[in-house]
Amino acid sequence: LFISGASAANEVIRNENLWASARARENAHRASVKKGDLPASLSWADMNGTSYLSPIRNQHIPVYCGSCWAMGSTSALSDRFNIMNGPSYAPSMYLSVQNVISCGNEYDKCGTCNGGDDLPVYQYAAEVGIPHESCNNYRATNEECLSDNTYNSACYTCDPGLAGCYGVTDY
Repeated sequence: LFISGASAANEVIRNENLWASARARENAHRASVKKGDLPASLSWADMNGTSYLSPIRNQHIPVYCGSCWAMGSTSALSDRFNIMNGPSYAPSMYLSVQNVISCGNEYDKCGTCNGGDDLPVYQYAAEVGIPHESCNNYRATNEECLSDNTYNSACYTCDPGLAGCYGVTDY
């Protein structure tokens, strides 16, 4: 969902300058690969018996949320991390979609449960970072970012006891 003007809350405006810059970088680094140089097939889901892919997720659980853009981009980043670190790295990377919806949207207007744009997610990841899913579980809701103002951390947890919610600084 891309809106040309921001007239309502949570509307996403595509950052055309960011996309133009990305296209220019892509064209500058494009290499020519011959068909014969490529393998006949390749699957990161079964690379010598190991899957490097993050789990399949459902953006509509626990409630409907148009976060496919956030699910796809965080899964792609998680998969790249898992491939880079190899099968001995545990646990496998699983980035927080809720952090992207809440904090990423506040940072660079990448999107909400009403739709979004994946390229700003990659910018947010490079400039700020995205914590693991266990730091900010997916709730499928448009929320304000509680990380910095409330908990001083992108990772926080809640204790049912007297402590309430608090930031986790060593994660």
